[in-house]
Amino acid sequence: KNGGGPFTTEDLELFTIIAAQASIAIDNARMHLAMLAKQRLEFELEIAASIQRDFLPHAPPCAPGFELAGASISCDSTGGDYYDYLPHPDPDCQGFSVAVGDVSGHGIPSALLMASARALIRARAAMPGSLGEMLTGVNHLMSRDTGQSGRFMTLFWLAVDPEAGVLAYVKAGHDPAMVYNPRTDSFSDLDVKGIPLGVEACWGYEQNFRRGWQAGEVIVIGTDGIWECRDKTGAMYGKDRLRQTVAAHASLHARDIVDSVFADVAEFQGDAPRQDDLTLVVIKALRDSGDHVQKCTSPGKPTLS
Repeated sequence: KNGGGPFTTEDLELFTIIAAQASIAIDNARMHLAMLAKQRLEFELEIAASIQRDFLPHAPPCAPGFELAGASISCDSTGGDYYDYLPHPDPDCQGFSVAVGDVSGHGIPSALLMASARALIRARAAMPGSLGEMLTGVNHLMSRDTGQSGRFMTLFWLAVDPEAGVLAYVKAGHDPAMVYNPRTDSFSDLDVKGIPLGVEACWGYEQNFRRGWQAGEVIVIGTDGIWECRDKTGAMYGKDRLRQTVAAHASLHARDIVDSVFADVAEFQGDAPRQDDLTLVVIKALRDSGDHVQKCTSPGKPTLS
């Protein structure tokens, strides 16, 4: 104490008051810093979400004889689901291809891997080769990124050749595409073997084919966030309900089919929290494929007549 005298009771009370005020000021400063950090994180997440939205197609390509539509909803600000409209593997073909993928997990780590996979897929799609060859190349490069992280990506890639009347498809651990035929009121799957991307660098992917389609047929490619969606009781949406919803709205435009599925999933989910990203692409044939199928000349395609 200044002057050398002892501290009095009044001095101690004053010290207590000053210390309490200092503690409040320090807590306020800490909370302010935490609030600024939170605001910065939210701003960065908003930018990341905006960038990821720009990765998704803004409109389907011109595809005479078909309707195409897709949508994706992330569980968090960013997600690991992916879909894209790509060129047909045969550069001389006037067709198109569609890829739908799902990175394990969700959030920022999955979004980063999705962005890397998207770049690899787009780069490989710009070069000639069969879908199997393309996916084999993508997997080889992607495996370098995933390393020992345990992360992986499932993918379904479908190519449509309207002139030849051939569907080519390849799968990397993804659920098969569903095909609804309204004339027979039945579903079939487009399936082929293939492990997820990023698991085994040396894996070789093989494509499969289907010849022809009928007017009104609907091809549905989705991610498991749809059929594994749960309501507040824990019940799962399931593929049976998805098939019922697609069949009930198959006469509508592809865009309306997508919207109807998402609306039905939201109704089923109710107030339950969303646990995974949701992505769906619908391709609807507007006319029958030709009865005569010309010889396919691109690598890996079958010769049909």
